[in-house]
Amino acid sequence: MLSTILKIIMLVGGLCAVLSTCKPTNGYKWTSQKPLSIREVRRICAKSGLCNNRYCCEGKTVTVIGYLDFVNIFDKKHYPNLPYQKFRIIDGLNIPESTNPWKDYSEFLEVFVTGSGSEDLFEKISNMKGLPLKQIVVTGTIKGFNAYTNSGYSREIYLEAMPDNILINN
Repeated sequence: MLSTILKIIMLVGGLCAVLSTCKPTNGYKWTSQKPLSIREVRRICAKSGLCNNRYCCEGKTVTVIGYLDFVNIFDKKHYPNLPYQKFRIIDGLNIPESTNPWKDYSEFLEVFVTGSGSEDLFEKISNMKGLPLKQIVVTGTIKGFNAYTNSGYSREIYLEAMPDNILINN
């Protein structure tokens, strides 16, 4: 009787492990160093499938290119009570030429900055306000969270990056 129960537990455990194993789709190789657009990152994550309410891309390192949304910068200097520091990058058609990129953007991604050197980074990006928006390349780890809505929740992603892995193109 006990051996039968153990066999069932092992079978169920093995089945859960197989079902929760994620494999990247769309031929994307996570070792690629080519910067991706925000739309490409979201497409890869969404197509990877859900595993126990997690995207398969979570925990992967990726390089993303976008434009600094200078009205969405939250650092310790200006917001000392926040437990994090972050900024947002956006993307869409003709963002560099747009006179109102907040009307024209189609994708966004929040970047949470961790580690030492973040004060210098935020000082630099805080001084980059104005149009045209500045292009930023970020290499970081994809993280996920549940965004609660009126009808339940949806899974969203953000990047976690060290200051040295954030390049600003002037």
